[in-house]
Amino acid sequence: MDYESTISEIYSLAKFGTHLGLERISAILSELGNPQKKYPCIVVAGSNGKGSTVAFASSILQECGYKVGSYYSPHIVEFCERIQENGTNISQESVCEAFEKVKPAYKKLGLQPTFFEVVTAMAFWHFAQQKVDFAVVEVGMGGRLDAANAAEAKVAVITSIDLEHTAILGDTVEKIAGEKAGIIRQDCTAVIGEKKRGALNAIMQKCHQQGARTRVFGDDFEAVAADWQLGMPGELQRKNAALAIEAAKAAIGWKEKEDAAQKAAGRGKAQVESAGSKVASCAEIPEAKLKSALAKAHLACRFEQISEGPATILDVAHNPAAFENLCGEVAKIKKSPKVLVFGAMEDKDIFSMLKVSGNSFDALVLNQPSLDRAAKMDDVEQVARVTGWIHIHHVGNVRDSVEEARKLAGKGGLVIVAGSMYMLAEYFGKDKVIGM
Repeated sequence: MDYESTISEIYSLAKFGTHLGLERISAILSELGNPQKKYPCIVVAGSNGKGSTVAFASSILQECGYKVGSYYSPHIVEFCERIQENGTNISQESVCEAFEKVKPAYKKLGLQPTFFEVVTAMAFWHFAQQKVDFAVVEVGMGGRLDAANAAEAKVAVITSIDLEHTAILGDTVEKIAGEKAGIIRQDCTAVIGEKKRGALNAIMQKCHQQGARTRVFGDDFEAVAADWQLGMPGELQRKNAALAIEAAKAAIGWKEKEDAAQKAAGRGKAQVESAGSKVASCAEIPEAKLKSALAKAHLACRFEQISEGPATILDVAHNPAAFENLCGEVAKIKKSPKVLVFGAMEDKDIFSMLKVSGNSFDALVLNQPSLDRAAKMDDVEQVARVTGWIHIHHVGNVRDSVEEARKLAGKGGLVIVAGSMYMLAEYFGKDKVIGM
């Protein structure tokens, strides 16, 4: 199959929706020889900051000389960015090759997997073929039952916990934290960015059950210093970078200990135990390497400015907590007027996002992404008016809505495009938008 045919068939799996559970992905991976067990994995879950943390951690490991596979969800620009090796997107030829391995596996088993399960299996198989030293994997939804959790993390990162996907993950932060904490495996290292008491207690309970070592933001480490240059702007990225540093240190420490034990194999049990005990659970990484890696790390649409006159910035904020952080960054920009371009999925907390952002902008331009589960513009407008917005403009097409906002802002103004990653993909990307 050529790339276009392969991608078309992969996209067709989206019609089967999202069905959480590890049974199908585990069976497929077993049929493929369990490629996800051939390299240590860092698995990253959370409500916000997952992709950025994956990018930072991958860049650090690469800077330290390792071959790194990175797995992202969803894509913004094109499908191939979901699966990367040392920061380079998988080739179209390799996408075809991976699918040609995964498809016979699930066909043989008589399974009908979801889009995300198939792409996850493709990523794990590709990483094994490339003989990566590490894989850094972004969870799609939740954690415990997400296909990415088949990776069996040596290092589990939980960036933050907020109310999201409540119909599936639970209606409290404690329940959601419990689901996301499902990525914490026996004897792994858990790097935790969440500080809300109820959520943190749920995560720590899981760590205790699994015998996991813990590194907690604010207790064991802090955000990276303000004078460090990051490849992605925004104050929140300093926390994400710190989580990535801790994850990379733990992963390298695990690998060094494992390598030392393997070298000592055959010399007797006592010598093997001695060899392993000499290696710290967390490796030290020179500051120069960390600074270089963090400056190089980049993902599209992380408060990314794409043009001037007016300044136009795309951001992946899609829940209230992310909008609070976004508005904090907007307040630092001395431009006027400020216009928000907004489109969202109907299952998101649109009321809270618009309420949080109402005082930060002078006008709102609404659009409706071309997905079945996108919120209708008329419904969003009603919510906007209830939350206090006055100057509201309707432009259905995503690209046209940005152009309308730029006209309203004028050369000296500011345009922020946020509310849904799928809206950004429709504007910024060149590939089909998949609501996964």
